[in-house]
Amino acid sequence: MGEQGSEPVWEIHQEPGLPGEFWVLVSQDCDISAKAEPRVELLRGYWTADKSTLHTARLSSVRGFLLGERQRGDGKIEGLVIDATRRLLLEKTSLLEFEPARDLGTVDLSKARRFRQWLAQRYDRPAIPDVIVNAVQKPLVKALDKLSDDDELWRCLSGVEEVRFSVPSRTPPFDVALLFMKAPGTQLSPVDELELKGWFEEVLTKEGVCRISAAVFRDASTISLADYLAMERLSLDKFSLEGHGSEEGGSWTRAFRAAAP
Repeated sequence: MGEQGSEPVWEIHQEPGLPGEFWVLVSQDCDISAKAEPRVELLRGYWTADKSTLHTARLSSVRGFLLGERQRGDGKIEGLVIDATRRLLLEKTSLLEFEPARDLGTVDLSKARRFRQWLAQRYDRPAIPDVIVNAVQKPLVKALDKLSDDDELWRCLSGVEEVRFSVPSRTPPFDVALLFMKAPGTQLSPVDELELKGWFEEVLTKEGVCRISAAVFRDASTISLADYLAMERLSLDKFSLEGHGSEEGGSWTRAFRAAAP
């Protein structure tokens, strides 16, 4: 919205839809039924075989979520990615004009739970202090951006649902504790865990301002709720420095969780 004299001037931004795109209804069931809610919310969805996009969405970046996968006729794997950067509000009565898509497959309960959490996390991201952004977040964003699509690290990362870390101090050197949360139904070998630990340590200690105080792997059954909730989510899709807008991460960046008390 801009200003022209004393009257506000509204500008409507429009983008054409592309073949193969969907609109995914994300409003909660009760909100869909409630008379007090005249509109529902939808997010853009699309099928893609782009490896970098799938790498990002597989670990549920703040911007994209991999809702499903399928094999094409040429043998390539493509995924249905939900895009949180494209959303719209629609009058509920308009839904009567459309038929739900039938060929998107089914979503298991575990993925449905993670999808609900992903929808909420966009509004639950903390503002990380600049000093932590520069020392921890920014190096990881740039290092992930440099990985090739076929780098062995992606296979290891596919077994990790999220990475958390704590930074007790606000002045360098920063003692960084890493927590790798394993994805449900996946197996990481001791070699895989060592590779992940080594890569994170190499990236974070390269400039001499960080030290790794701990690096452990856990899943939902081996970590306490108190320890889990003590950490906040940190998006590595991009990073923002106070007063300087935002700086985009590369196409292969991830969403992690972090705590900087």
